[in-house]
Amino acid sequence: MTTRPLRILLTGGRAPVALELARLLHRAGHRVYAAESAPHHLCRRSAAVERSFHVPPPRQQPQDYLTALEKVIGQWDIDLLIPLCEEIFVIAGGSERLKRRCRVLVAPLELLHEWHHKYRFIQRGASLGLPVPATALLNSREAWQATMSLAAAEGRSVVLKPAYSRFASRVIMPAAKVGPRRDPAAAEPRKGAAAEPPGERLGGPGGAMPLRSGGAIPSRSGGSIPLRSDRAMPPRSIQPPPPEGSELSETSPWVAQDFIAGRAICTYSVVHDGRIVAHAAYGSRYRTGKTGASVHFEYMEHEGALEWVRRFLDGTGFCGQIGFDLIEQNGGELYGIECNPRATSGVHLFESGTGLERALLSPEELAAEGVIIRPRPGSKAMLALPMLGCGWRELLRRGLGSWLGAVRGTRDVIFRADDLRPWLEQAQVVYDAFRTARRLGITLTEALTYDIEWNGEPS
Repeated sequence: MTTRPLRILLTGGRAPVALELARLLHRAGHRVYAAESAPHHLCRRSAAVERSFHVPPPRQQPQDYLTALEKVIGQWDIDLLIPLCEEIFVIAGGSERLKRRCRVLVAPLELLHEWHHKYRFIQRGASLGLPVPATALLNSREAWQATMSLAAAEGRSVVLKPAYSRFASRVIMPAAKVGPRRDPAAAEPRKGAAAEPPGERLGGPGGAMPLRSGGAIPSRSGGSIPLRSDRAMPPRSIQPPPPEGSELSETSPWVAQDFIAGRAICTYSVVHDGRIVAHAAYGSRYRTGKTGASVHFEYMEHEGALEWVRRFLDGTGFCGQIGFDLIEQNGGELYGIECNPRATSGVHLFESGTGLERALLSPEELAAEGVIIRPRPGSKAMLALPMLGCGWRELLRRGLGSWLGAVRGTRDVIFRADDLRPWLEQAQVVYDAFRTARRLGITLTEALTYDIEWNGEPS
């Protein structure tokens, strides 16, 4: 068990989860440092962070970024480096040089890449026999058009999204929720986790839909569905149209997934050698926009979600933090939709005293004991400022009753009376992102990760 104070370097200091971990580790007696490429970020002025370092952007200057981290680690005698956002892929690519200087909480890049890629993740789940949505990889206009024509002919609803994406950015949801027709070639789905009490229902991809002409794709039961390339396609315009130019290519592929209605469940886990040592499943009723990032997090005790994650990780040797997006149908079956092989918002549910820092610093002890750290029952957290936007939308649609219930008794993850400066820093962070969005012609959400996101580029 770690007893002496450690010097811990966090990357991704712009993220609320970085601020949360910085505060947890600081309260546990450790010295916390932050490295960030953004000029303003939540950890920059936090009382929990001893020093913040401005480093080159990992997406645009990966080698300079790694060199800067090496310098910080050496000069400040860092014991442990914990990546929190998508800079983790650059750090994984340079882990050999960094691990010569300190411990790095990161898995091999090949593993992170496979699970980050939305098609390869589905392939992995299918190979394990886990329920996953039928998914097609689209890397050309022709593949897009054939897939959408087939979906229209079958009366199927399809969700489209880049294979490399985050926070549901650029996701194209179906215009109408059409009930999927069972394909006779698909195996009967297995029954999964026990059903949870009814909650807010969100649409997600799933089911067993043949999506592309030729070849085979995973089915909901983990097998494959043979596809026919001789199906007559009705002459019609393809809706939605494919992305233009290089936005759809071999190096920038998209995926098309069958749509399934159900409850969205997110997970966060800390893992050591493929064994879970900390875990939380949580609901995400409120998001930035219809399909954006979650801004309200409520812990749920869901053994089915834990078992799904355990089966996925078993035997992988994975070490680090990881999250999954699942959809639970009315009957209780869970479908794996996406994997985030990094820290996720479930961190916010582990308040001081729950032991998350032990899972991060001494995971081998918990794994040997067979202990899984969990949040306290009833734990809730939110990002207060975007939740105000959700309240405005609720007021326009159906009133504030449910929103007020969600806000009541829920702590803001940024505001602390004894650490006010990160709360004030939020305005500058948003302003910087707004300027980047205007300059580059991208969305505010995309601007927030523009210099750290990883889309399969070589290290």
